[in-house]
Amino acid sequence: MSLKNILLLVYFSSVIICVFALCFDNEIIMTIFKPIIFPSILFYYYEKVKKINIYATIILLCLYLTDIITLLNLENESLILTIPFFVIYTILIFFSIGSIKKIKMNLIDILTTLIIFFLLIYTLYSLITLLEKNQNYLIVPDLITGTLLIVLCTLVSYNYIVNNTIFNFYFILSCLCFVTSNVFYLLYKEIFYISIFNWISLLFQFLTYYCLVKYFIFKSLTYKKELQ
Repeated sequence: MSLKNILLLVYFSSVIICVFALCFDNEIIMTIFKPIIFPSILFYYYEKVKKINIYATIILLCLYLTDIITLLNLENESLILTIPFFVIYTILIFFSIGSIKKIKMNLIDILTTLIIFFLLIYTLYSLITLLEKNQNYLIVPDLITGTLLIVLCTLVSYNYIVNNTIFNFYFILSCLCFVTSNVFYLLYKEIFYISIFNWISLLFQFLTYYCLVKYFIFKSLTYKKELQ
């Protein structure tokens, strides 16, 4: 078995173990295996591309920081998490804008993108309405990061609709993971406190690593082909 496959096996094994550890409320196993997830997927990425991309590394490090914050159970955890997510979404928005410049626009693609945009707006509005009744201090930071995520998802959705390449496929999966993880995290942490919401949030949080890494890998391969 190659090193790449071993690292990927370690990553998925750690993800599965952590999800089960959360389901059975085993903090010891979670503390042991959760820190393994980031280095395994990071070295898998480096092993595949053979080159360090500073922006990809910053994004993955920020994601790892969110894992550490949730593991430590800090006070005002939800508020602190908005900082690394702000950095992640901002960088990814610039990536998606760079792709749009190469694409021609048509009416059907724009209408489809607008439908996705308004669905996301409704989701954010619903969450903010729920937070008004529970955690007022989170409204502004969540509104900022939520708006950035909506912009990101809209741009990425449009890119995929008009140019459904493999790297855009993983990019839109990454956005889906971001939305699902963040929505269920807020529902669990600040509103309903239902355990299954936490399980879903954690699972999609871990899957975000994989989808983003695959996006960076295929984006890098596509860029190399364009140079040839």
